[in-house]
Amino acid sequence: MKYRQFGRTGIRVSEIGIGGWGIGGIQMVEGVANSYGPADDAEAIRMIHWAIDQGINFIDTAPPYGFGHSEEVIGLATRDRRDKVIIETKAGEHYPDGKKTWSFAPAFIRQSIDESLARLQTDYIDSFILHLPMDGGVSVEQALAAIDAAQGTGKVRLVGASIYDNAMGVDLIRSGRVQVIQQAISLLQSGATTDLLPAAADHGVAIVARQALFRGFLTDAVTRDTTFRREDLRSNTPRDVFLRHMDRIDDLTFLWREGRRRKIEAALQYVLGFPAVSTVICGAMSRTELSESVAAVDATPLTPAEMARVEQVHAGKTAGAQR
Repeated sequence: MKYRQFGRTGIRVSEIGIGGWGIGGIQMVEGVANSYGPADDAEAIRMIHWAIDQGINFIDTAPPYGFGHSEEVIGLATRDRRDKVIIETKAGEHYPDGKKTWSFAPAFIRQSIDESLARLQTDYIDSFILHLPMDGGVSVEQALAAIDAAQGTGKVRLVGASIYDNAMGVDLIRSGRVQVIQQAISLLQSGATTDLLPAAADHGVAIVARQALFRGFLTDAVTRDTTFRREDLRSNTPRDVFLRHMDRIDDLTFLWREGRRRKIEAALQYVLGFPAVSTVICGAMSRTELSESVAAVDATPLTPAEMARVEQVHAGKTAGAQR
């Protein structure tokens, strides 16, 4: 396993981390799937033990994943290997009365930390980040107050935010009060590469990249003929949106054509091609799934010419050329 600096924290993290959403199991919110479906706890624990043996030391989770079950599984898997892992969890998103909502009130943040510590069977959290909503409604000032509340407990080592809005992420970075930012970065989501990553590099803030595999679309497991189970959140994707995703992926086939690398390898090597990225968390529910991501670390990196061509695709300059 290869390692990178976690911003300016002095911590070294594995280039591939574990995303703990899927191992939380079935999660229905207001009658709609909000996970990948059933999970096997025993297999998840075997996967985590195997990952640690391979040198993976970063695990990301959150209270909403399986309504806390993801944290419980990770706690069981790491309680005897706590010194081998960097655990990241979150607060903000929660489900009172089965409805998704957010709170960043200091009292709620402190309570969430204590509840996560109990589920994780640990007395400290390495990286604690705010689970900010996609649709906004939270100001930078609110976020910073919540971050200060978390830091004041003494129970977390590092603080930051999981964002959707890159501009807000830049503002948080420039505040000087965050050490970690998590954002979606993939071959289909490149917005963070323009301003967020340079800002993080300038200020020594660690970047945790999520959705590098775009919820499995950037693997061979998803094709135009794939049908998802009702318990799989991807079943909520409208057919026209699904097909647009596949069309955009077709525009990128030059990265894996003629066997130069696999699709999953191209997807992970693209994100790892940005030095500001500290670790890429890969959602996996079994050792077999995670091993594909681990193997991709040793794949052929994207060349500068390929990176430039990807940016052309993002800009729409070559849309449809590979269909």
